[in-house]
Amino acid sequence: APPYANMVLYDLEHTLVTNMKPLVYQRYLDDLFIIFPTATECQEYITQFNAVDSTIQLDGVTIGQNGIFLDMHITLLDPER
Repeated sequence: APPYANMVLYDLEHTLVTNMKPLVYQRYLDDLFIIFPTATECQEYITQFNAVDSTIQLDGVTIGQNGIFLDMHITLLDPER
């Protein structure tokens, strides 16, 4: 099942990732870690991804400088500090 899940998600995400060009895009099976320059771009990605297939939707989305990915709490620091 994991190889099939990878193929399905790759097919769903490939065009979006190519067109929207996030700063960071990592996926482990069905868990995504994406960094966009702005919250607006992030929201646009979520909207477009969720429109592709009504049975596969993003949830647990964090917009801001803190989030959880694979049980790790991640905080992006301001490089100006």
